[in-house]
Amino acid sequence: MVENLISKLPILEKPFENVAKEDSKNVQEVLLIALNWKTNYWIDCALKWIEQGCKIDSSILKVVRKIAKRENLPQSTKHRAVAVISKWEKEKFKYIDVLWQSGSDDEPFRLVSELDEERFEVRKLEFFNNNQVGYACENKKSLSVILGEIAVPSIENINSQSEFIAKEIAKVEFERLWHKHV
Repeated sequence: MVENLISKLPILEKPFENVAKEDSKNVQEVLLIALNWKTNYWIDCALKWIEQGCKIDSSILKVVRKIAKRENLPQSTKHRAVAVISKWEKEKFKYIDVLWQSGSDDEPFRLVSELDEERFEVRKLEFFNNNQVGYACENKKSLSVILGEIAVPSIENINSQSEFIAKEIAKVEFERLWHKHV
């Protein structure tokens, strides 16, 4: 199977748009093989496809993150990998800040969340009236805060409920709050 995919690496030399029109099979697998190559030629071809609009998933992004740190690759390749990561994260994640007038001291008054592309919570902070801040992410939590099990509605939908005031915030603002309270 892998040998068959290796034989398909030359499709990466064509513009992605042309191959996408041909509806090429195994694109993700070919990208993974190319991105794991020891030298930079196939890596650069795969990065070029991604830059040209080839959709990637988290497994490919994980490999691109490793490329950005590989010492044996040219600096230009590592810079391109960093640019791919930045673009993917900007498109993938959304950050929201929601004020909640619940009327209960047991409930948080503010919810700040990082959402994935399907609007599921990845990380969350909950602010309480007693000055405590709870958090949750995939592998840790505090104050019994948990990540939601359903997708978070749109800002417009949240704001249509009178007890909520929601807005989108920048990643840097979320990160500042996360590092301050976690």
